[in-house]
Amino acid sequence: MTMSYLELTFFLSCLLIQLVPFTVAQYFPKEECISDRGDYTDNSTYQTDLNSLLTSFSNTQVKYGFYNFSVGEVNGIGLCRGDLTPDTCRSCINNSSQDIRRLCPNYKEAVLYYDQCTLRYSNRSIFGTVDTSDSYALQNTQNVSDIDLFTQQRDDLLLDLREKAASGGLLKKYATGEAVADFITIYALVQCTPDLEDQECSDCVADLSKAIPIF
Repeated sequence: MTMSYLELTFFLSCLLIQLVPFTVAQYFPKEECISDRGDYTDNSTYQTDLNSLLTSFSNTQVKYGFYNFSVGEVNGIGLCRGDLTPDTCRSCINNSSQDIRRLCPNYKEAVLYYDQCTLRYSNRSIFGTVDTSDSYALQNTQNVSDIDLFTQQRDDLLLDLREKAASGGLLKKYATGEAVADFITIYALVQCTPDLEDQECSDCVADLSKAIPIF
């Protein structure tokens, strides 16, 4: 008996990666242009504020890979994968700040996923808030022969990493690990935006883990 399993899954407030290596670059960037929040017109105050916000992302380097800025009514968050150097993080955020305007022109809310970072802006409050309203998943089409063993090892690994990431503190909520099931090594990465409370981070990753069979 076989099953396919996920490569990458994202919520807006947390991410989970379980990896049996294959090339993912072709799937990024992935944009989510959110129409429910409305749009802005060229040369408007919102556009000016958004441009200032995205320039702040490009011009700022942070040590722990988390950006959060507000300009006028525009709020923005940038999160880099926890294993990146500050220079690599800044490069990804800089590219994202350019691409998000091109891929989601005139949208008041948008998200851009790269494999190394995520950038998001909105005209609503997004700081310190768990948001599972949007998700992005990639599936690895390789199969495993022992579903029960694979699922148990995966779930145990994610539970352990979930608690480690949630307790990471105010600067970084991030954890990685690996497990072996059916001669396959499962590599996993769990991360939350560090503005979440510990329990909020844990709950976000738990919800994401439960969603794996759905994706």
